[in-house]
Amino acid sequence: MSDFLPFSRPALGAEEIAAVTEVLQSGWITTGPKNQALEKAFCDLTGNQHAIAVSSATGGMHVTLMALGVQQGDEVITPSLTWVSTLNMIALLGAEPVMIDVDRDTLLVTPEAIEAAITPRTKAIIPVHYAGAPVDIDAIRAIGERYGIPVIEDAAHAAGTRYKGKHVGAEGTDSAAILTRAAEAPDSRIIAVLLNRNYGQHSAIMAGFSHVTGDLIITLDADLQNPPEEIPRLVAKADEGYDVVGTVRQNRQDSWFRKRASKMINLLIQRTTGKAMEDYGCMLRAYRRHIIDAMLHCHERSTFIPILANTFARRAIEIPVHHDERQFGDSKYSFMRLINLMYDLVTCLTTTPLRLLSVVGSIIALFGFALAVLLVVLRFALGSHWAADGVFMLFAVLFTFIGAQFIGMGLLGEYIGRIYNDVRARPRYFIQRIIRRETALSSEDNQ
Repeated sequence: MSDFLPFSRPALGAEEIAAVTEVLQSGWITTGPKNQALEKAFCDLTGNQHAIAVSSATGGMHVTLMALGVQQGDEVITPSLTWVSTLNMIALLGAEPVMIDVDRDTLLVTPEAIEAAITPRTKAIIPVHYAGAPVDIDAIRAIGERYGIPVIEDAAHAAGTRYKGKHVGAEGTDSAAILTRAAEAPDSRIIAVLLNRNYGQHSAIMAGFSHVTGDLIITLDADLQNPPEEIPRLVAKADEGYDVVGTVRQNRQDSWFRKRASKMINLLIQRTTGKAMEDYGCMLRAYRRHIIDAMLHCHERSTFIPILANTFARRAIEIPVHHDERQFGDSKYSFMRLINLMYDLVTCLTTTPLRLLSVVGSIIALFGFALAVLLVVLRFALGSHWAADGVFMLFAVLFTFIGAQFIGMGLLGEYIGRIYNDVRARPRYFIQRIIRRETALSSEDNQ
């Protein structure tokens, strides 16, 4: 080690020595309370929700590359200005590191250089946030999504760095890239349907329905709050002759607000549709092929699959299922999104609000007519002072005409609603790419 530039000399003082001694004396070496405290402190520093301590950043890179299935014959793009262990881990798995030069002024890899190095063999991209400075990760992620290649952010040299107000590494790579690689495997049974943007949960499921061929189709949220181990129970119940098998979450592991909002929405759906099912929000459900086909023939833009399926089902049932806490990420349903969902459910699935205008108008008109009759009777029975010089009679006539207007608005709204339901034939989604084993279908296959 050079005295001039002691690059590798550790900075050890009394505080560090005392910390190591405390761990050794605790009886825990690697998995004890200190390890958990380190993981939490790292999450706080980097803005991540989860952290797992490994022996080194090299070990972390090794595990990540293995998880992505990097193997013999693959290529992994990485900047030349990186730690040598990254190249070692790529080579250890039999893949070939493809080194690209960095920008001379920033010492960071550019999106243009990465895209120029991509080949059909590229399995992963590893940009390096260097010396506390972040790369243009948004542009690099966009490249990864466009080519279906996972992006591994190497932030070992920039822990805690922010990019556009967000911590680097906190968002992770797009799952579509991982699904693409899994679907392209020769022995894969996965079909990846990639949409060009987020069209919502139900539109995404409908896109999947359009490419399934089985007689019984199961839907399951990716957060795994409903465990896949419950699927055999749905299959067994469907085999009893049911067209739709829904589920009711037992002991829901959600916040009080989510549970109350869900209960209100379920009650609203039951009242407006007349379909008495307890838990419309749980997407762990089973559908027979003919129900899927019937739903695919419906082209309304706003679709709520459980209700639409029940519209065509002759026999539907719900069974109780276990519900776990969410392990990763957060629910995308904020308070405003739940309000929008409730409004959307009412307006897209029933014309009841329009008909209510007619009901309210009829009630107001009847009230005005009854008031007019009462005033006439009281005038003849008790004298002219009951008419208050015609003021009350004016109100009675006004109520009658207001009621008539509401009736007319309700009828007009009914016709407009029917026309709206007939003409809204816009596509629910746009498919960017479909991956089925080693065959990439055309992006023009859309609904």
